[in-house]
Amino acid sequence: MGSEPPAPHLSWEVEVPLLTNPFILSHVGGAILALMALLLVVFGAALGWANGWEGVGLALLLTLAAGLFVALISVLTLGLFLGNRYRLEFRLDDAGIQMVSRSRRAGLAHRLALLSGVLARNPGVAAAGVAGVVTETVFVAWDEVQGLRPHPGRGVVTVRRRFFPDLHVFCAPGAYPAVLAFLNARTPTAEGP
Repeated sequence: MGSEPPAPHLSWEVEVPLLTNPFILSHVGGAILALMALLLVVFGAALGWANGWEGVGLALLLTLAAGLFVALISVLTLGLFLGNRYRLEFRLDDAGIQMVSRSRRAGLAHRLALLSGVLARNPGVAAAGVAGVVTETVFVAWDEVQGLRPHPGRGVVTVRRRFFPDLHVFCAPGAYPAVLAFLNARTPTAEGP
């Protein structure tokens, strides 16, 4: 029938906008909310134990202030420091999906956030730095993939994962059909387009 054999791997680099990208903003928002939940538990337990309901109220105010501070720092970092752009490299092969940050500025921002958070004893900023460093390289084995959610209009395929946040595969211009076909061929529970 003359059909082409599937490619053994696909790889590309792409520059992703940040502040105008709903996928990036949802990850940042989710991370801030998770951090706030953790801080509320820690502050609420410590201050509630010492001061009762008044301490719980104070813990809520501290948590909101920390969340707003981290949100402000995130917007400034994404917009000003990173120039609203983030360079990523993707590789799809028989082992799985690999995403690597190729932004030197982002790596510097993550390490500065970690260092400044530790030095200032600010757990919110330090946690943001740690989260950034940890996610500079992400690998997803095929057996971790729970399904795919294609976004053809945006050139993105969301890879749903077991026990971990979704991974958004940002395609190079014109590469979306090949990337989706490669992912569908290796994902047993893939959803249709």
